[in-house]
Amino acid sequence: MKILFDYQTFEEQKIGGISRYFHELISHFKNSDGVNPELSIKYTSNEYLKNAPHFKNQILGDYNFYNEFLYGINFKGKGKLLHLKNKLTGNDKINANKKLSIECIKKGHFDLFNPTYYNIYYLD
Repeated sequence: MKILFDYQTFEEQKIGGISRYFHELISHFKNSDGVNPELSIKYTSNEYLKNAPHFKNQILGDYNFYNEFLYGINFKGKGKLLHLKNKLTGNDKINANKKLSIECIKKGHFDLFNPTYYNIYYLD
């Protein structure tokens, strides 16, 4: 059985309970026969994934663009401003994880899809 896990919790959390839970679940499946877990993610700053030997070749870099943008300054609308900036400059790393997940879902090469957080982007 092939299980596709999406990027959401690993993009949101550097460390934490939900990402730790899914990392442990995926790691357990990686070591069991008959279950092939896949994770649709390219960029993350999640410590569990960055240190997992079975994901080292998959992770391309940190996902901390929000924190680096106007470093130390937080205000309402910062995320929208960053999104607009990246849209104008052509920086596609911001939505790379979401795009990869949507591509994997559309291909349908899995038996079970498991979202890892609350966003229902996959229903659009």
